[in-house]
Amino acid sequence: MDAPQPRNSLVLLVLFIPPALLTCLAFLTLAGSNSLVRLADEPLETTPTVTVDSADLALAHYQQGIAYHVQKRYSQAESAYKAALKADPTLGEVYNALGNLYLDLDRPYAALQMFSQAVHTEPEVAEWWRNLGVVQANEGYLIEAAAALEQAVSLDPGNLALRDELNLIYTKLGRE
Repeated sequence: MDAPQPRNSLVLLVLFIPPALLTCLAFLTLAGSNSLVRLADEPLETTPTVTVDSADLALAHYQQGIAYHVQKRYSQAESAYKAALKADPTLGEVYNALGNLYLDLDRPYAALQMFSQAVHTEPEVAEWWRNLGVVQANEGYLIEAAAALEQAVSLDPGNLALRDELNLIYTKLGRE
């Protein structure tokens, strides 16, 4: 009886290739090389680049920022959020996340700036108007807080918590 032959000789060949060379081969394959012979004869004139959509990059940074924020790695979270905004400055949720981060760091004025930017960027989100209004109220800007919470209620009229917060501001202002 003959000894069994390997079904895939490439698998055996890969086992004997040093890891550094495997990495190089994988990179060259991903870079679009058709053959190793061509590479040996013709040097690469340009470095292969990978194009990443700015929205995808922003989302990746934003998600990394959330992960750091949850872990209370605030400096890294801030850097990730800022990188997300650099990739796509139109993302209100990132401004909102930065506002929450600054609240965690007891930086209410920085939080106000971020919540203001969030509502400026995407004014249709009630939660961000609420965040802006609550911080304004906590900092003593009651008239501005009432306006922000009124906007939040107009965007989400069924939200009783928003109405309660607005009524609390009205009480502080002496309104009913």
